[in-house]
Amino acid sequence: MLFIWTVVLIVWLYFRRMKQRTDKRAMAERLILEYQLIALKAQINPHFMSNCLSSIQNLIVNMKLHEAADYISRFGLLVRKILDFSTRSLITLEQELEIASLYLELEQLRFKEKFEFRIVTEVIIDVSNCFVPALILNPILENAVWHGLSSLRPGEQGRVEIRVTAIADELHISVRDNGAGFINNKTNEGRARESKGILLIKQRLSSINSLYRISSARLMYEQMSEKAGEGKGTKAIIIIPDNLDSLNR
Repeated sequence: MLFIWTVVLIVWLYFRRMKQRTDKRAMAERLILEYQLIALKAQINPHFMSNCLSSIQNLIVNMKLHEAADYISRFGLLVRKILDFSTRSLITLEQELEIASLYLELEQLRFKEKFEFRIVTEVIIDVSNCFVPALILNPILENAVWHGLSSLRPGEQGRVEIRVTAIADELHISVRDNGAGFINNKTNEGRARESKGILLIKQRLSSINSLYRISSARLMYEQMSEKAGEGKGTKAIIIIPDNLDSLNR
């Protein structure tokens, strides 16, 4: 009996030690992935902020001081929010949409309100308790405004729509513009749709899949068809689980 209990104890200690090693390795891999997410997000922010600063500089050079002051005020609010969220992997959907709204308001000022935007969220979605990757929408919104809407003919009214829907256990966040689209605009739109910011989004979603051991986080594009009655433009769709925060626990 003593021999049996000794063997059992040795086997138990062995497997306990192996489990501890496995847990430590999993924790280390998790921390690495979280740091990668933060690093990828940090690479997006300077590009986004540079565009805003260029717009302010352009207004000042053209002596549009009132517009510049308004722009600076909103830009300051946006920067504070970005700094608040810069070290977080996840923020609430409400916070993400607030940042998206601020960005589009700034771009409206720069484009002299030549485009309109709206944000639509399904009633069943609790935006204050639903978590998404921080600042994930910024590069897509930049593409929609800077590349999609810039292709519009004079007199055409631009439109950007952010729509959030819940499908099964997934959250679909789509950004649609009525620009030429990434197929029709062969000069720069094709390159824009695979810009550095978009590639970073794909990397972030890939890291999220690895971090949470899932495969559902992804980015999709749809070309709108005027023949099908959809109107022209492009729709980008970010698909993530609707319970990222619970997966993070």
